[in-house]
Amino acid sequence: MKKLTLTLALVLMAFFASAQIYELENSTFSVSRNSGNGNVVYTQKNDSIGNFVFADILDNNTVFEKRRTIKKFHITDFTYSGDTIYVTGDYNGGKGFYGWAKTTGSNPTRWKFHMHLIQNYIAAHRPGHYDTIVTAYFKNLKRIKVFHDAGVRHILLVGDCYNFGTTHPGCLLDVVSETDSINYAYSLVENIDDVEVLDDYVVTVSRKGFNDTLVEGLYHRVLNKSGFSLGDNLFDNYAYSHDLNVIGHTRLKKIDNNNYVLLYKSDLAGIYSIVPFSVNNGILQVANRYDISAGTAPAVKDMAYSASSHKLAVLHNNDSTGIVAEFNCANFPTIALSRAYSPLNNNTNTLSPMELQSVDYRPNSGFCISGNQGGYLTIWRTEVCDITQSLTMESTSINITIPEGATTRAKIKQRNVACEPPAGGFLLYNDNICNDQPFSPFIDNSEEKEEAE
Repeated sequence: MKKLTLTLALVLMAFFASAQIYELENSTFSVSRNSGNGNVVYTQKNDSIGNFVFADILDNNTVFEKRRTIKKFHITDFTYSGDTIYVTGDYNGGKGFYGWAKTTGSNPTRWKFHMHLIQNYIAAHRPGHYDTIVTAYFKNLKRIKVFHDAGVRHILLVGDCYNFGTTHPGCLLDVVSETDSINYAYSLVENIDDVEVLDDYVVTVSRKGFNDTLVEGLYHRVLNKSGFSLGDNLFDNYAYSHDLNVIGHTRLKKIDNNNYVLLYKSDLAGIYSIVPFSVNNGILQVANRYDISAGTAPAVKDMAYSASSHKLAVLHNNDSTGIVAEFNCANFPTIALSRAYSPLNNNTNTLSPMELQSVDYRPNSGFCISGNQGGYLTIWRTEVCDITQSLTMESTSINITIPEGATTRAKIKQRNVACEPPAGGFLLYNDNICNDQPFSPFIDNSEEKEEAE
């Protein structure tokens, strides 16, 4: 095997070209996403440094000189729209942010990120002193989705709202950059876990409570994508709950058109569940729940859909074994378990312990999975080497109902910000222009266009 020269402080632990499993640098967590041209994996190395790794050129010996480093920001999720990468996460002190960078142009090898802190300021004046006090902000941002509606770009974020001493978990934010406004919705009885963008709708899923270890029911909400607004009446009128016993976070994934699936861990021992949904004329439709017997205490991590193969991939971990299960969705809403498998180490042994963390589809076939083995980032391109695992699946008919009291505006509070950016400054104070509205962006006043759609 040819020896690689590592020039950017990356540590190569193993390189199995036949297996297409790569163990790279120190990592605490990772996120795998498809860029439209290939797969990019973000890995958080430590408290101050993260890296974007290009998974599709790992066979190239110069790959280690072609990754991107970002400092000071902790990224928890990212996505692509056109030639622009969007990121979200937490900054110093745990305050939430979103940011973007163009990935093409005169110098695409150096991504210039434009970061926006989502927080509110009050300017306090004392004799001889000038203080800036942060009174409200978002934190624990965990999801980002981007779409355009008639030329208007919407950045959707899910996170917690801290407002003058009170924290509201599971809020949904809509950042409308064209109007420099941020709209958000939160509830005292719902914890929004995830958001997904369909062809004609935006859908959310919420848990009744905020504890990852308690059994809780779910709410679903639907908004029109055309003329998108958190004030859409659908957000009030189409809040559904069904009899699903959920433990921990939930996930949504678009399949095609206005079809999507819900993934969650069941309170039944060794079970996780997949529920196919469709939205027809603003109304949710569901027929079956699929329960997958996955062994001892499965920790469900992520899922991805490949339109080319009509396969849904679901990641879960059992003790030290990471398993990916593939489901055929060609006859949606009917889904069928195709196979389940784990990665092989040099085609001989199961990688252990290996925690699978994130997955997305590859451009042609298979999936790109990122994870952690012994504290190091591990990237696995499937369909090359794997070991078969045994899973079973059963189907159960279910219904959805409208829960009493969950459809009122009093249950889902909505606020917005529409403030003029300050002339020649970066901080947007609220003592005059946003006194009653709690959030405003950290403006970078960039005149660079964000996307080439």
